[in-house]
This record gives sequence, structure tokens and C-alpha cells, in this order.
Amino acid sequence: MEGTRCAEWPVYASTRIDTKSGDVGYQQR
Repeated sequence: MEGTRCAEWPVYASTRIDTKSGDVGYQQR
């Protein structure tokens, strides 16, 4: 799930990195 989430949303993660909540949420998950 972790790998799929990152690969499925490559651009999403990049944009979420700007947000603390998103960065920690997708990175920790």
C-alpha cells in the first residue's frame, strides 16, 4: 500500500510536501 500510494500519486505527493500535514501524512503512512 505504501509503495502504491507513492507511485499512484507522484504529483500529489510532491504538492503535498509543501504542506506539513500532507508531507507527514503521506511520508509516515
